[in-house]
Amino acid sequence: MIGSENPHLLGALGRFQPAAAYVAIGLLAWTLWTVTAVPVDVNVDGVNETVITHRRTLGPLLADLGLDLHEADRFVAAFNTAPA
Repeated sequence: MIGSENPHLLGALGRFQPAAAYVAIGLLAWTLWTVTAVPVDVNVDGVNETVITHRRTLGPLLADLGLDLHEADRFVAAFNTAPA
């Protein structure tokens, strides 16, 4: 047994357990954040770019990108897009 041979070793291992739990929780949160993001194709003035986002509506996404819609602008949603 580890503790019976060196009591100081058990104390050192005990101090690392909370840190390992924080790392595991952080890794899980990052993984969930990454897999729930969706790609959105954006075309501005003929330049295409795919943006990975968690935004559920167009308004906040465009604000994040620093874009404003004007009367002459248009957007096209994919067929599988749920109506707002």
